[in-house]
Amino acid sequence: MRTKELARLFRATSNEKRIRIVKALKSDMTINKLADHTGLPYKTVERHLKILVLVDLVKQNRQGLEVNFKLNKGSKNDFINTIVRLINAAK
Repeated sequence: MRTKELARLFRATSNEKRIRIVKALKSDMTINKLADHTGLPYKTVERHLKILVLVDLVKQNRQGLEVNFKLNKGSKNDFINTIVRLINAAK
């Protein structure tokens, strides 16, 4: 992983709301489900998901009008998987 990519990933995961979203993504979820689960407003979840998708921590899958989000566990980069494990271990 290049230094620039690593810095973007650290910035993306240094936000408490994004950490709450990553922790909530145990399975595929829509923005509405994530908003309900995290207690965050829809627009807030939408904005933070865009950032998490940009750094490849979260994948999105469109099915008709519905968009599901899930953690990118199939990533070729073990570093991303390590960050996800650390976030899930946080209290």
